[in-house]
Amino acid sequence: MSVVDLDRTDNDEEGVSVCLQLRTLMRPVSIFDGEVMQLKLFLVMMLIAYHGACFALLQDFAADRNRRSERWYRVFNEVPALLLIGIVILAVVKPF
Repeated sequence: MSVVDLDRTDNDEEGVSVCLQLRTLMRPVSIFDGEVMQLKLFLVMMLIAYHGACFALLQDFAADRNRRSERWYRVFNEVPALLLIGIVILAVVKPF
């Protein structure tokens, strides 16, 4: 950024540029702006919900109320891995 000479009378363009840069710097920034952050937070909330569902399944096992097949549990076990892969990709790649 160049230094603005305030003694000059033809510094209108530079003054506008400096004002716009200061306005940009002073604008509040939210970490929740943008689709990437919202999608990451949604995936994290889904991961938390998964853990709640696991606790409910654990209680069903303890009470001998298991109504699910072995295959269902194998597929259900892959859900957190897929969610975490999505979270990491969104954090590293930032696709949009």
